[in-house]
Amino acid sequence: MRLYNELQNDYTVARKQSDTLACKVLSTLLGELQQGAVMKNGVKVVEDKEVIRTIKSWIKRYDMNIESPDTHEAFRKLCEEEKDLIEGYLPEQMSEDDLRHQIGFMVNDLGMKLPEVMKSLKEDFEGQYDGKQASTIAREILG
Repeated sequence: MRLYNELQNDYTVARKQSDTLACKVLSTLLGELQQGAVMKNGVKVVEDKEVIRTIKSWIKRYDMNIESPDTHEAFRKLCEEEKDLIEGYLPEQMSEDDLRHQIGFMVNDLGMKLPEVMKSLKEDFEGQYDGKQASTIAREILG
């Protein structure tokens, strides 16, 4: 919920500062998140993991547009600006070394197998690592 509140506050600031790019991007993002909100105790709640998932999804779409040879240069530039704006809301990503260390600890010290490692990573480090990279590292360590 913290990330959603941060988005709302930044949207308010962008409106006051007449930042049209931030207003457009943040209002669209907030709207999409609000549609996916879940009810808890009679109140719509947007969890941080949902914000992270949605932002990552948007980034993938931006990357597709940026990398496409058919994309007009002005649209490519706009996609890059919008991507830069929303990437700032993602938590800091674990480095490969940090991920390798954490997975090594889970496997070697705690005796976890692949499904347990992936579940534990998801619970403890949601949005802070690349899932494919984690799976590859876990398989390497498990042999």
